[in-house]
Amino acid sequence: MKNTLLSSLVSCVVLLLVTNPVMAGKPTINDVASQPEKKLMKMVKVGVNGKPNKKGEGPVPRFPAGGSPPERVGILTFFIQDTGKQEAKVYSNFSSSSELTGAGVNHFAARFYDESLQVIRDNFSEHGMTVLTTDEYLDTPEKEEAYHTFEMKHGFIMRGLIKYVKALDGWNQRAWAIRHGVTSLMGEAGTMKSATPDGYRIFPIEMIGQDGKSTDSINDLREAVGVDAFLGVLIQTQYNGKELILRNLWMYVYGPNPTEKIPGTRYIQWRTGQRWAETEMRMKPPPTVAKFKKGKIISEDYTGFDKLMSANSKTIAQYLAKVSAGN
Repeated sequence: MKNTLLSSLVSCVVLLLVTNPVMAGKPTINDVASQPEKKLMKMVKVGVNGKPNKKGEGPVPRFPAGGSPPERVGILTFFIQDTGKQEAKVYSNFSSSSELTGAGVNHFAARFYDESLQVIRDNFSEHGMTVLTTDEYLDTPEKEEAYHTFEMKHGFIMRGLIKYVKALDGWNQRAWAIRHGVTSLMGEAGTMKSATPDGYRIFPIEMIGQDGKSTDSINDLREAVGVDAFLGVLIQTQYNGKELILRNLWMYVYGPNPTEKIPGTRYIQWRTGQRWAETEMRMKPPPTVAKFKKGKIISEDYTGFDKLMSANSKTIAQYLAKVSAGN
């Protein structure tokens, strides 16, 4: 009886692992993405921290009833952040001395971007929003200069933190600076290896909104380049010398404060810009993106990544459509 019961349990476990590769460990992106869309959507957390203030103050927007989503949404940044040895302790089999090269992180940034752009456009378009790349909204020399020379402003506390996490803005930004004779351009993306596709800068999108000066600062840039809102995308990976895995996906939307000031009213924490929405999708377990041998890529597979990005972009687009209407 005991042997029969044990045999049945083993058979169930084997069947479960065979039919559900996500549970078997070391899944591919497609293994995760092959789940029903409803399950993928449930993996995405959406919203903002806190509740709207009655007067429209603070970091959370208070949308008036009957509003509509922003028409022109410019991609502020799209970048990958590889934790490498920085977070090796999270996974016991990860070497603390492994990290991607600059060329490597740029390569993966471009590949993820190619797999993402169209599904992001499609999902936002369903709610009347047009997603624009930097090639499209930086359509004058003045706008291009405003974007590439922009310096983020932060409050006192955040300035103290960012002092320790500044990093160069990737090869693309430095190349732009050299072409245009600009010096001392810095990106703020932490101490991990980060990179963007051509034409983009790295912005600390996860930090924007922690203080009023950062959102006001980004809103100034938004006005300068002529879009109604900004979209930021952050993809976090981890390289261990043998594999690159996908860990997390984040999306952020920033826009102007939708509440009009009331003449004669006293405001304490008024912000001209606010974080409108954010999503987070954590990979458990994290799927494999690429495999390496002696530091060189021997295989890489992005099949299904568009479905993961679709779940994120669909979720945040639906959320924006809802809250912007005052719901």
